[in-house]
Amino acid sequence: MVEALEQAKQVKGKPVCVNIRTVIGIHSAKAGSGSVHGAALGDDDVRYVKSQLGFNPHEKFVVPSAVYDYFKECKPRGEKLEAEWNQLFARYQDAHPVQAAELKRRIEGKLREGWEADVPSKDQLPKEAIPTRKASGIMVQALVPKDPTFVAGSADLLESTFVNFKGQTEFQKVGS
Repeated sequence: MVEALEQAKQVKGKPVCVNIRTVIGIHSAKAGSGSVHGAALGDDDVRYVKSQLGFNPHEKFVVPSAVYDYFKECKPRGEKLEAEWNQLFARYQDAHPVQAAELKRRIEGKLREGWEADVPSKDQLPKEAIPTRKASGIMVQALVPKDPTFVAGSADLLESTFVNFKGQTEFQKVGS
């Protein structure tokens, strides 16, 4: 996985998606099953997982010191990288104030100015009960074409999940 992420960093000028395949509940007696997805493992299976991973199955809420040792360099490295980013972004703001303001808005997860005016009025909405995905689709149709920051994933269910919109760019897997 780390190798794939490193390769993805080398791609320039286009989006990159790294597809990581996992096994839900790996090392559990319930691994790969739906039951491990929505419910707690239970004490017996937690002990089983711990024994599979080489931990003491009877200890609870223990983080080994090796974990702290492994991650101790992360905070100073992160602080250094954040300082570098802040300096780079300050230079970008000076050179490109309009684009920098837009990037900052997107990073902060804020909607574009005036988006409220594009929300359909109550009399424009369906009167009958509709599925949530369809109600969401009404908002997607109203808001998204004017905001290029929207990204959706739908596999092959684009139309039935109502996340399609005019002017969208669609990325599809080609071949197998």
